[in-house]
Amino acid sequence: MALSYLRPWVSLLLADMALLGLLQ
Repeated sequence: MALSYLRPWVSLLLADMALLGLLQ
């Protein structure tokens, strides 16, 4: 249950990292 709860947050963090990489 914890993994299914954290998975969307991990995907959001990865998306933020990708956006930061594009901005830089």
